[in-house]
This record gives sequence, structure tokens and C-alpha cells, in this order.
Amino acid sequence: MKRVIVVLSVFAMAGAVSGCNKKGNTPPAAVAAKAAQVQKAPGQMNDGELALAFLGCVQNNDKKLMYEVSNLTAERVEESREKLTNTAKYKQTSQERTATEHALRMSGSIDFYLKKMTKILPASAQLEIIKSEQEKKSESAVNIHSIKISYSNKDEAPADKSGKSVKDMVVKLKQIKHVVNGVTLREFIFDSKDFEKMADKDYEVVSYY
Repeated sequence: MKRVIVVLSVFAMAGAVSGCNKKGNTPPAAVAAKAAQVQKAPGQMNDGELALAFLGCVQNNDKKLMYEVSNLTAERVEESREKLTNTAKYKQTSQERTATEHALRMSGSIDFYLKKMTKILPASAQLEIIKSEQEKKSESAVNIHSIKISYSNKDEAPADKSGKSVKDMVVKLKQIKHVVNGVTLREFIFDSKDFEKMADKDYEVVSYY
């Protein structure tokens, strides 16, 4: 069975404390490497764990696992593309077309985040969910996860628009469930306005170095 590795913040923090109790200074990268890891299949994860796993896949540049966490497959993406580019052949209702668009949009978002989020999500960063809220809409239930990103390695920490190195900041990741042909797809996406602010280095900073 394919597995997804999620680094739980509580274990990461425990590893950091353990490192600090030893004589001398343990390099942040070494502390992160010693953090305990829990392996679960996506179907066994709760919503919060899935959100952390999705961002963890960005950290590791692992598109394959991002697909697994999202319950997306190459076949579903190709089917979506085929139906949307051959509208004369596949005469879909507006509702069917909307459902068909989900897989293609999710695939595009995954490619985009893998390209644009690497500086914000280096492999050494630790992730922790600090709050989850549910926003109900007409067709889908939307979870909004507030996730704290902690940078143990100052050299890999991003600088905000003032030029100061960020130690901890918070991002909000939306999780939307779509049922398409009886299959539940899990879409993870940043609000466009929030992403624009991140692109401008206007982060929700908790602490600086």
C-alpha cells in the first residue's frame, strides 16, 4: 500500500527540545532529521493530516503523493481534459461540465504550487495546524486550515517585504471535497487574494529571527 509521510509538529517540537537539552548547539537540519514520523495511507488520515500531507509533498517536490492525497489520478485528469476539449463529442450539461473541470483544475493547482511555493516551504520547515474551520457552501463543504510554518533554518527562511527573516508565519489552506461520478476528490487550494499577498511577501508573520 502506498504511504504518505506526515511530520507531526508535536514530535518535531519534542525532537527540538531534546536537541536543546544536549550540550552544544545541534544544527537545525539535524534536529529536523530526527523528528519522529508517522506513516498513514491517505484514506486513514483526517482532514487536518491530509492538509499537512499536501503541503509536505510540496516541501519534498512530490507530485505523485500530492495526487494520492487529493485522490487524483492521471487517468481522471486526462478524462477531464478530453471531455473539456471535445465539447461536440461530449455534450455535457452545465452541472456535468463543472464536475468535469474539478480534476483538471486540481492538476493545474498542483503544478503551480510545486513551482511557486518552494521558497515558502523548504524541506526543513515544520508544519502545524493551529485552527480548522468549516465554511459551508451550496454544493461543497469547505474546510479552512490555519497552518503555522516554522523555519528551523534561518538560511532557508523567507524574508518579508521589509527584508526581515521570518521565523514563524501562518497560511490558510482551503480543503474542498468534490464528488465526481461517485469518487470523492480532495482539492487543496489557497485563496487567490491570500496567494497574491504571499507573492508580494506580505506574510501573516507570528515571529521573526
